[in-house]
Amino acid sequence: MSSSQKVPAETAEEYVAEAEEIEISEDGSEATFEQKIKHWRDKFKQCDVEKRQAMEDLQRGRAEFLNAKRMQDEQAKRERDRAVERVMEDLLPLADSFDMALTGAAWDAADAQWKKGIEGIRAQLQGLLTANGVEVIDTVNIPFNPNEHEAVMQESREGAAFDTVLAVLQKGYKRKEYIIRPAKVIVSN
Repeated sequence: MSSSQKVPAETAEEYVAEAEEIEISEDGSEATFEQKIKHWRDKFKQCDVEKRQAMEDLQRGRAEFLNAKRMQDEQAKRERDRAVERVMEDLLPLADSFDMALTGAAWDAADAQWKKGIEGIRAQLQGLLTANGVEVIDTVNIPFNPNEHEAVMQESREGAAFDTVLAVLQKGYKRKEYIIRPAKVIVSN
């Protein structure tokens, strides 16, 4: 112990009292040097065991804390992802409206400048969806996948394999592995 470290009075008194106790052996005679050494070795071993137990408790507590923090971070990320997915889901009817507006006779007859403005707004919406990881589900001429498609009609078509998507009635969207909205499709039978 360095001279700058001081032992608290009660601890110092405990050590002195303990040292005085071992001066006398169990039979009342003075303790031998070997008995004193054995006593202090036993005390040292006991302290070593207590230290190891305290270290194990500390390591276990640290591991539990890190696991809890990791789980909390993962939960927060899932909640953020789900919040983004809900907002993107709310924007999908707007994307559908743009898709419908850009088709048909009324669109063909519209003023070129007006068309350009509407296409620009639609591109901004598509950019927002893309920036947030939202993708259109590929659908036509692929096997029907009940996780990504909702079959609303079945149709026989020559040359089409059974259970193949023939047409899309409403686009489906996904973000990462989460299906925001399945595509509504016509399937071959």
